Amino acid sequence: MAHQGNLPPQRQYPAPPGAGGNVPAQIDRDDPHHQGLLLSLLDNIPGMVYRGMPDWSLSFVGSEVERLTGYTPGEILGKPMAWRELIHPDDFRSVQETILFCVRRREPILRMEYRIVRKDGGSRWISDRRQMIYDEGGRLFCIDGLCLDISDQKKAELDLRAAFDRAETERARTDAIIAGIGDGISIHSPDYVIQYENKVLRELIGKREGNTCHRFHGCLSRGREECPVAKTFADGRIHTVESDAVTDRGDIPIEITTSPIRGASGEVTSVVSIVRDISVRKRDEEERRRLAAAVEYAADAIMVTDAEWIVQYVNPAFEKVIGYAKEEVLGRNPYILAPDGENIRVYLGIEDKIRSGSPWKGRLKNRRKDGVLIDQDTVVYPVRDSGGKIVNHVVASRDITREVQLEKQAQTVQHMEAVGTLAGGIAHDFNNALTGIIGFADLLRLSLGKEPKLQGDVDEILKCAERASTLTRQLLAFARRQVIEPVVLELNTVVRDISRLMKKVSGEQVEVRTRLTEGIPPVFADRGQLEQVLLNLCLNSRDAMPGGGELLVSTDAVVWEGERVEDQAVMSAGKYVLLAVADNGTGMDDATRKRAFEPYFTTKAPGKGTGLGLSMVYGIVKQNGGFVFLDTRPGKGTTFRIYFPASEEVSEEKKEKREVAVKGGAETILLAEDEEAIRTLAERSLRGYGYEILAARDGAEAVALCEAHPEIAIAVLDVVMPRMGGKEALDAMRLFRPDLKALFTSGYSTDRIHESFVLLPGIEFLPKPYGPASLARRVREVLDKV
Repeated sequence: MAHQGNLPPQRQYPAPPGAGGNVPAQIDRDDPHHQGLLLSLLDNIPGMVYRGMPDWSLSFVGSEVERLTGYTPGEILGKPMAWRELIHPDDFRSVQETILFCVRRREPILRMEYRIVRKDGGSRWISDRRQMIYDEGGRLFCIDGLCLDISDQKKAELDLRAAFDRAETERARTDAIIAGIGDGISIHSPDYVIQYENKVLRELIGKREGNTCHRFHGCLSRGREECPVAKTFADGRIHTVESDAVTDRGDIPIEITTSPIRGASGEVTSVVSIVRDISVRKRDEEERRRLAAAVEYAADAIMVTDAEWIVQYVNPAFEKVIGYAKEEVLGRNPYILAPDGENIRVYLGIEDKIRSGSPWKGRLKNRRKDGVLIDQDTVVYPVRDSGGKIVNHVVASRDITREVQLEKQAQTVQHMEAVGTLAGGIAHDFNNALTGIIGFADLLRLSLGKEPKLQGDVDEILKCAERASTLTRQLLAFARRQVIEPVVLELNTVVRDISRLMKKVSGEQVEVRTRLTEGIPPVFADRGQLEQVLLNLCLNSRDAMPGGGELLVSTDAVVWEGERVEDQAVMSAGKYVLLAVADNGTGMDDATRKRAFEPYFTTKAPGKGTGLGLSMVYGIVKQNGGFVFLDTRPGKGTTFRIYFPASEEVSEEKKEKREVAVKGGAETILLAEDEEAIRTLAERSLRGYGYEILAARDGAEAVALCEAHPEIAIAVLDVVMPRMGGKEALDAMRLFRPDLKALFTSGYSTDRIHESFVLLPGIEFLPKPYGPASLARRVREVLDKV
C-alpha cells in the first residue's frame, strides 16, 4: 500500500502543456472513498510513484519503493537529500546536469535512465519519468515522477551489445588478418561472378563485386581453359598462374592462386582467389636480368667470391683481360693472380679488411695467365644477406696498364718541359751575352785594320762565341724549345756541328762516326729540327747498344727516276738528299718495326723512355716534305734512312760567304732592346751602315717614340722586354701605323710570335746571338720586301 500519511494536500497546480488550464488536484483527506481510490490506483502502477521536492526529499512514495530500493517508506519520506543519496555516485553528476538544464528551459517533462544504489548495496537501473511542476514565478515547486525498474532490459541490451561487439571484433580481426596477408582476396560463384573482394583487392584493381572475374584476371578472354578459377571449379584443386590484371590504372602483372570452398556433399560451391601484385618482383627480376647482362658485357673484369674468398663467378671480361678461362679459376683463391710474395701480402691485407665488413679500393699489379704483369684499379666490397651476414665479395678491376704507362710518359714529358723551360731561360741570358761578345768582337775586328796577329786573336774569340752559340742552339733543340724557321741548309754542316754533342750523348761505349758525301745539294728545313732528328736517332741507337757499339751517320745525294714504294709510303721521282743513321745494336722484330713510329709506343722498361722520340722524328721528316724508312732485324742492328727533297737554291751558309759587303741605308730605325750592351751594339752597328736610330729601353717607350716620329721605317724589337713585350708593342703601333715593318729578335722567344715554336705568318725573326753584319743584312731584307 502507498504510504497514506503523505498524500499531497488539495492544491491548484499548473496544468501540463495541452491540458487547457489549471487542473484542480482535489484530494479530500477526510473522504475515505477518494483516498482509497487514489491509493489503489497508485498501488496498481507497475513502478514506484513519488513526489520529490527541490531539496531532493520525498513527500510521497508508492508501495513499490521497498521492492525497488530496499528502503521502507518511513526510512525515506521527509528525509532531506534522500533521493540524492539513492543515485549511483557515477551517475549523479549527469543526473544533476540534466535536471538543471531542464529547469533552466522550464521543460515540463523529463525522462532519464540511471542507476540507484539499494539498501543492500546492490544497484538497479531505473527509468525515471518526471513531470516538472513550477510555481507562478517559474520556480520549480515539486516533481511528480514514476520510476520503473529496467535492470533486466538493460542487461539484455548490454548482453546484446556485448555480443554485437564480439561479432564486430571477430569480424575486424578477420578483416585485419585478411588485410595483413597483403594480398587481394575474392570469392567467386560457379558462374565466375565475384561475390566478395577485400580492401586490398579493391585498392589494387578497383571495385569489381558483381562482375565476372575475367574483368580483372584477363585470362577468360584468352580461353577458359587458362583461367585458374575455371580449373578449380572443374577439378577442385589449387591452381597458380601469372596473368595481367585489368585495373583502373592500366594492366599490372599479378599472380593468382585459386582454392575451392566445398559444400556439405563435397561439391565445389565457391572458389577463393588470392591475387598478389608482382610488379615489384617483375621489376626486380628485370633489374637482375639487366644487372646480369651489364656484368656479363662489362668491360671491367668482375669476380665474385664466397665469404671464404673462393671464386664462384667471373665475367667474360675477366677471361679476356686475365687470360684464364672461367673453369680454371672457379673454386680457387684470387691469390693465383698475385705475381709474387709481396702482392700476396697485399691480397692478405685486403682479405683482412673486407672480412671486417669494410670495402677496399686501390691499385693492384696482377699477372695474366701468359705471365704479363698488368696494373689494375680494383674495388672489393662485401655483399650481405638480409640478416647482415657477409655472404659474398665482389671484386671489380679495370686494366689501367696503358694509363699507368701514359702517366709515366706524362711525367717524363713534364720533366722535359721543366728542362726545356730551364734551358730556355739559360739560353735567353746566354744568347744576349753572346750577342754582345760576337757584336763587339766584330766591331773590334773592323777597327784593327792591318794587324794580322790581333785580328787572328779576335777571330778565335768569334769562333769560340760561334761554338758557344751552336751549343746553345743544340741545347734548345734537345729541349724542343727552338723556334722553327725553315731555310736552305747544308746537311753536312748540320751533321758536323751536332756530331760533338752526339758523341757526348751516346756515352763512351758507343763510337760515333760520320761518312759525309761532299757536294750534295742543300735542303729546305729548319736547322733546329734537323739537329733534333739526329739527337733522337742517336739516343735510340744508344739504348739499342747497352754493351757498346758503333753509330754511323752518313749523307749522300740520290736520284729516283721512278716512284719508290715501301711500307705503303710512296716517294715520287726526283732528287733527294739521304741522311742515314745506322747502328749494330739489338735490332727489332717485325711486330716492333711496324709500330716503331707510333706515339708512346716503347719497348723500354717503365721510366726509361716516353715512346715519343721516333714519332717526333717521323713528324719532323713529314713536316719538311721528306720520307723515312726503317731497316732492322733482331741481332743485326737498325738503319734509319731519311730522304729530304733536294733544293735548287743556294744555302744560307754559302750566301753569307758570297755577300761580303752588306747594303746599308738612310731610313730611320726604331730599336727597342732592354739589354743596354746589346742596345748600344745594335745602335752602333746600324749607324755604321748609314741608318738613323731611335733607341728605346722597353716596349712602352718604343710605342711613344713611334707615335712621335712618323718617319720611322722599321721597328727592330726584342720579344721579351719589361712593361711591354715586342709583339704587344708592335700591335699597339700598328693601330696608328698599320704599314709599319718589323723585325723581332730574341735569345729564346716566348709564344707571342709563334705557336708551338712555329713562327706565325708574316713574322720576321732574327735569333740571338747575331753579329753586326747579320743584323744589318736582315734589316735590309725586311725593308726591301714589298
